[in-house]
Amino acid sequence: MAFKLDTFIPYLMTLSGAKVSEAFAQVYGGQLTNPQWRIVCHLAQAEEGLTSRQLCDTAMLDKSTASRAINELEQLDWLTVSACDKDKRAKQVRLSEQGRLQFDALIPKALLWQQELLAGFSEQEKALLVDLLRRLELRAADIKKVHRGFPGKAAFTFKKK
Repeated sequence: MAFKLDTFIPYLMTLSGAKVSEAFAQVYGGQLTNPQWRIVCHLAQAEEGLTSRQLCDTAMLDKSTASRAINELEQLDWLTVSACDKDKRAKQVRLSEQGRLQFDALIPKALLWQQELLAGFSEQEKALLVDLLRRLELRAADIKKVHRGFPGKAAFTFKKK
């Protein structure tokens, strides 16, 4: 089996994800960075807010990037940050009223942008694309769990010739 970069799924996912994200940034560009947008989106979906740790996990951001984005959004009055009721060491993060209004104003633009992105796809193709992406995400998570059982060793080892 020959390796071809143009058919290698991890490469295609990275390439298409980067290009889509870069183009989509026009929607919130000038107002937010990509990490800020991701945090705001996750908070908009969470009724009770999220801890900083939960935001790192759900938005797939490292701790320093998430912390910087949260601080910047708090300065912009998009977020409120307070001590967590259950764990005083943790910070509970919520959208402020201002943040909710700003986010709600961006949503029609985001949906219109997505509609334009998918304009060449049939309804069945759109549904299939979403399904396949979700299945890839789940499969990757399953593979990652299986290979966690090898502490300190790569799950796949390379042999020297």
